[in-house]
Amino acid sequence: MFYGSQIFRFVGVLVSWLFVNAYKLIIRQTTVSFKYLWKGPNYDDAADGAAHEMKYIFLGFAILMVLCWLIIKLGF
Repeated sequence: MFYGSQIFRFVGVLVSWLFVNAYKLIIRQTTVSFKYLWKGPNYDDAADGAAHEMKYIFLGFAILMVLCWLIIKLGF
């Protein structure tokens, strides 16, 4: 797997983990571990596992592109 996809996936899982745990703290439920979101559920079909990973890769890509755009617009 490419290094870029691992970076995008890490950022996507990190953002998802932050939002999920913030929501669960507000409604006073137990929090979710980062490892649980990273590994995901066990799928019988490889396509389902790939789809699970791709949503975090796309989320990470979008977050990093928005961050880059903000940095460029603010002139850092």
